[in-house]
Amino acid sequence: MCRVKQLLETKTRARVYTTILDRSSGYKPLDGMIHQDTDEWLVMGKKRVYDLRSKGATRRGVNERPRIANSIEADLRARGVPDERMVFLSFHADALHGSIRGTMIYVPGSERARYLPSGVTPASRESAMGLSRRLARDILSSLRKHKILVHPNPAIRDRVIRAGRAFIPAVVRETRIPHALLIEVANLNNTRDRSLLIQGSFRQSFAEAIVDALVDYYGPQDKDKGPEIAALD
Repeated sequence: MCRVKQLLETKTRARVYTTILDRSSGYKPLDGMIHQDTDEWLVMGKKRVYDLRSKGATRRGVNERPRIANSIEADLRARGVPDERMVFLSFHADALHGSIRGTMIYVPGSERARYLPSGVTPASRESAMGLSRRLARDILSSLRKHKILVHPNPAIRDRVIRAGRAFIPAVVRETRIPHALLIEVANLNNTRDRSLLIQGSFRQSFAEAIVDALVDYYGPQDKDKGPEIAALD
């Protein structure tokens, strides 16, 4: 996330908002071994919202991230920023069977109207599903150009399946931003994937692929611009 933020802010005119802050390192990209952070907070602008060291932080953190993104979306919409110029990217690492490798992306899926978040209609969710899938395809294509392994088909999904149960991940289900992607960078249970994650060169290449895709997605007329807004998690 930090590398994507840095590239967007230095190579495009995108404004970047984050939902998480590491108090010790800020947003400085780090090389070498990934360690378990003990000083991360959910943030809204410069305001700390929730200490991720707290009891129950994992569940609450998942639910709070889209709420923070929705608050950012509402503020920016009030300032006249079109929703289609906003992108919400949530970066994670999966824990699947050890034989599986590569990046996969989750996007919003269809739901009954009563389960949609406030401000989202069936029509706007349908549009978000299409927009998110289109951006996800562009990102996967860019990853392949950067020689980064993509998960075997289907690499784009709108449901997580666990123990026979299917559900839409909360971070893409609850956000109102129409381009909403949960990006599973790699599989922590695969030895080769895990070894790549600790390499700064891999993380840099991955970030470059993401930013390249965002710039290309918005077309030649916006070259060197990318999205106007990117909320990163």
